[in-house]
Amino acid sequence: MADNATFGDPCPGTVKRLYIEAVYSTPLPLKLISFSGTNLTTENLLYWETSNETNTKEFIIERSNDGNRFYAIGTLPSLNRPGNNHYSYSDTLQQVSVQFYRLKLADIDRTFTYSSVIKLGHSSDAKFNVFPNPVLNSVTIEGLQNKGSIEITDLLGRGMQKLHIIA
Repeated sequence: MADNATFGDPCPGTVKRLYIEAVYSTPLPLKLISFSGTNLTTENLLYWETSNETNTKEFIIERSNDGNRFYAIGTLPSLNRPGNNHYSYSDTLQQVSVQFYRLKLADIDRTFTYSSVIKLGHSSDAKFNVFPNPVLNSVTIEGLQNKGSIEITDLLGRGMQKLHIIA
């Protein structure tokens, strides 16, 4: 209740007004059925399938080298029709062995949502992958096959944590 007892009356005798703005948000009608990719020698091919494209504007393809910072690399307009729709996008490979991708699904009214992130890689001399780099809260290490240990250090070389690997 908006009255003087609740809010006080710093200016007696002055008419006061209370303005309220309500903002409602609804999920995008678009349904992303699948999002995947294939790594080829010179490119990564991305594929996705949607349904219920109502007022869908476009798909913005985003890439990251570290899994944290994404940037747009391409845009495909939506077919904006009912039923299942199929899309693909080809990304020429960079000098990085692993790439992360996500889709920004944009609606005509400027609302948007993101797909899940997928990771694609090509052959590399590396025995294992560590990402993201730099690390904020957690790190993923893939490809460890032998017993041993890993030591995590900060930029000054100080030991932060030592882990024993049992493969």
